[in-house]
Amino acid sequence: MGVRFAKIRPTTNRSESGHRVLLSFICDSIPGGPVDFTDDAEFQRLEHQHNAFTVGLGGLYPCPEVVQDVLAPVEGVKKAVLDLGCGTGAWMLAMAQEFPHATFLGVDLIPCPHPTSDIPPNCMFEIDDINKGLEHFEGQFDLVHARCISFGISNYRKTMEEISLCLKPGGLAIFIEADLDLLAEDRTTILPIALTDKEIREAIAR
Repeated sequence: MGVRFAKIRPTTNRSESGHRVLLSFICDSIPGGPVDFTDDAEFQRLEHQHNAFTVGLGGLYPCPEVVQDVLAPVEGVKKAVLDLGCGTGAWMLAMAQEFPHATFLGVDLIPCPHPTSDIPPNCMFEIDDINKGLEHFEGQFDLVHARCISFGISNYRKTMEEISLCLKPGGLAIFIEADLDLLAEDRTTILPIALTDKEIREAIAR
């Protein structure tokens, strides 16, 4: 079936103010005008990020027993997965191979960079802006995956609530975000970034 793109609504990429960035998220107030990060270097970074999360989690998702239970085949029921801020689509494409009985929809501001031949028939991509709301997805998905989207979300709590409404009864939402705090070796003491070794030792000793 190949890659299918459906542009649901106008996105805010490349706005007239010249301060919107087209990426896997929206960055506001970037000086110097619009910057297009939809290049090979950015796609490669996103692929490395995907691989890092996969290694860190020991797989494509946390709580494997729960996820596998939610996506287990049920006769007469079509399982559906929504990947918000899907980036290159790496996570979704891998999941589509693991769960071929389910359908997968990836949403982002950029089109999927993979060639049509690499897209499984149970995958579809849409170009859309999550910040404009998710009402058109309500009650349709067994699993919603949202990884590293917080930088581009204007109201994360509101988006989380909207994501919960996208789930079918008994559905599951997975939120994965990075912690930008620098922790000491005890993994509890928060340190300012860019300290010298001496300053770090002094901070821990306090």
